[in-house]
Amino acid sequence: MDADNSGNLDASDHQSISHEGSSSSTMETRLCVVGKENGENKELMQALEALKIPVTVSENIKEALQSQTDNVEIVFVCEPFEGEDFELLRKEEQRIIGPPIVHACAREDQPLPYNSRPLYCTIMCNHIVCFTGFRKKEELGRLCNLVHHMGGSIRREFSGRVTQLVANSIHGQKYRAAVSLGTMIMTEEWVTRCWERRNELGATAMDEGMEKYKMMPFHGCHLSFHGFPEEEKKHMEESTEKQGGVPVEASDPRCTHLVVEDSVKELPSGLLEQSHCRAVKQEWFWASIHMDACADESLYHFTATDPYEPATMHNTPVSSRKRKRRKLKDSDLSDLLSPDSPLFHPKRKSGDLLSVSGSLLENSLVSPATPKETPSGTISPLTTPIAPPPKPLTSRQQVAMELLQTERNYVEILTNILKVFKEPLEKEPCGGSIISPEDIKTIFGRLPGILEVHNKIMNELEALLNEWREDKCIGNIISNHADELVKVYPPFVNYFEMTKETVARCDREFPRFHAFLKACLSRPECGRQSLAELLIRPVQRLPSMNLLLSDLLKHTDKKNPDHTALGLAVDSLKNVMTHINEDKRKTEGQVQMFEILRDVDGCPAYVLSSHRVYVTKVDTFELSDTICGKGEAVTIFLFSDSMEVTKRRGLKMMNNVPLPMKSPAARTPQKAYKHVKFMPLSHVRRVVDIRDNEDCQNLFGIIYRCPQEMKEKLLMFRLVGDEINKQEWLQKLTTGLANTACTADTENFLTTVDPQELMLSKSDMSNGTLSRAVRVAKRTTRKVSRALSMNKTPKKAGLLRRTTSSVSPGIRRVPSASPLVPSSRINQGFLKGTRPRSTSVPGAEPMSP
Repeated sequence: MDADNSGNLDASDHQSISHEGSSSSTMETRLCVVGKENGENKELMQALEALKIPVTVSENIKEALQSQTDNVEIVFVCEPFEGEDFELLRKEEQRIIGPPIVHACAREDQPLPYNSRPLYCTIMCNHIVCFTGFRKKEELGRLCNLVHHMGGSIRREFSGRVTQLVANSIHGQKYRAAVSLGTMIMTEEWVTRCWERRNELGATAMDEGMEKYKMMPFHGCHLSFHGFPEEEKKHMEESTEKQGGVPVEASDPRCTHLVVEDSVKELPSGLLEQSHCRAVKQEWFWASIHMDACADESLYHFTATDPYEPATMHNTPVSSRKRKRRKLKDSDLSDLLSPDSPLFHPKRKSGDLLSVSGSLLENSLVSPATPKETPSGTISPLTTPIAPPPKPLTSRQQVAMELLQTERNYVEILTNILKVFKEPLEKEPCGGSIISPEDIKTIFGRLPGILEVHNKIMNELEALLNEWREDKCIGNIISNHADELVKVYPPFVNYFEMTKETVARCDREFPRFHAFLKACLSRPECGRQSLAELLIRPVQRLPSMNLLLSDLLKHTDKKNPDHTALGLAVDSLKNVMTHINEDKRKTEGQVQMFEILRDVDGCPAYVLSSHRVYVTKVDTFELSDTICGKGEAVTIFLFSDSMEVTKRRGLKMMNNVPLPMKSPAARTPQKAYKHVKFMPLSHVRRVVDIRDNEDCQNLFGIIYRCPQEMKEKLLMFRLVGDEINKQEWLQKLTTGLANTACTADTENFLTTVDPQELMLSKSDMSNGTLSRAVRVAKRTTRKVSRALSMNKTPKKAGLLRRTTSSVSPGIRRVPSASPLVPSSRINQGFLKGTRPRSTSVPGAEPMSP
């Protein structure tokens, strides 16, 4: 029996819960605990004492009812809400409450609520419920009693006051009304689960976790899919199962819906033999998931295409097809009419006018025919002159018309993006918000400003072309809006990658957003283009407009006043694009710096600076143990004025190959990099380029010294990965050094040596611990320091010994590089492999031959 015909429901019937008022103040209220077990419940008895109301325990309900007088009202405390005693009290219309009511009033120090029906708890208080789809009277009556016992109200007719519709199917007027009003639709398991939680103090019917009892969009539906690729069909079948439906074959007698792909125009014969199976468009499927409720099938009914109708008109509405046929019929009359007939319109050749300009210029270029008067004063229709054919457009006017039409198309695309995507997402659908307001702002927040500017440009172009003259200045329109374009475009273009990532992430994480995008894809306004494809249009618009303006400038005579204006417009548009590109580069660098700060464990906050720009990064392995350790994986982030040296976690070099380090899963670091040293480029003295050979490749060194230290250090690394080659890396590094030193000569900061001169060989590179390579780097540090010193070479051996003796083991003094040091001096002392006179370094290991 449906809820509409149930005798247990009344439109004006509801659970009344209020505290004792003045009307009952003259009567004495007493509590009667029903049953011996309830009377022995210590927690219940303590709560009753806190209410400060006289309490009795009775095992004979009939005697308790007989003791009731007109001045005494007895409130019965029952547990459970069933049995002979409960049914007797209910039949006598006595006030019955459950233990949770007593506990709640005692805890909150509130009087007992006044209830007209048995009230066990208030878990459904303030909830107004309506039922639909239930055919058994007993089942419906049981659910109604449970709602009343939990403090809820019930309405027979559905209205806007109903807070939840408890449904047993996705059909019926109440279901459709709930979907249209955004009312929450629940299953009967929701009522049952609330009753199971009746003893939980403070619980409510819509607590966290209760939303899983919402009715799924495809509840009780068996869906079949026709015309889809296998991969798409599999994806839709998985979505069907997640949304409460069952995927079946079309031949299955249980099939309730046949979802048809948009490109299918006619179904095979016999596919819909079952009368209960409804053929719907694929938009119904995605719209249902987006709405979080089953969409109305009548709005998405699939209709086979008329085989006698042209293929290009398959998706055209019937009314528009009739209009097209009427236009075709009227146009065919011109072949049968005399040229002198007023209904005759000469056919226009395809080359006379642009297809986009016929309707715009027809009224302005074609003058109405004036009737010719005869000598007798009458007008002869046979002598009425024919309207002269429209003049062909000039090349300049054609390009101007193309500029206007592309501007119209662009404005229409932006308008559709906001209307089809943004506005529905901002509205609160029945299933709650699809994505967060922050994501909506990230995706669409910058488009309204762009649309506003281009609306102005389009309107001004239309006004100009409606009164076209060759001396009209189109360039002024673009130049006048150049400042506005500079303001609205950089925020969108700079964060376009973030916009795409947000769309992809929401599409991946939120099934309803994925369904929403799929449903929008079927709408004619989108032209079968996805949101990501439409959002790239603003990025492409300014270059396209610049090409059209350049083409218009070519077709404009130099004497035309618009020639100078168009030149200024082209220049202003180029300046806008240059500003956008420069701003985009800076923004990307700043975003990258924030990502570095996020990804590097212990990264100092002063890495972020308004004057600092991110340049690039390289992955390396250290050949010395000066900064990170032997064979450690090191990643260097290069900025415009500094370097952030980090240790790359989880990698170790073994036999010249980077290998992941084994570590327990529980100890896996959260961040991929660990901060080691922040090195300003002003502290770097020289870059050493180690030539590549068969044994050693992609090696380079850095000599640096901190102002607080008197000794210079040599760092040696080997590049790994294909993100950047060595020459490109060294070029960027030396360019940064030159900019920091305010000089244009980058060669003075780079020195090239051979691996043999540093005593590096293939065995050093393949050694797992690189101990030999590290040892060689230590021994040769003094030679490198001496060769690359910017100071003058001491003439006396004693001075040389005093200079080299200050270099401690493992840390070698490397004087800073200077443009004043000629490369010949370096070649004489270091690149030719000659030893310094003083070969004894205190604390250093003896040099191996």
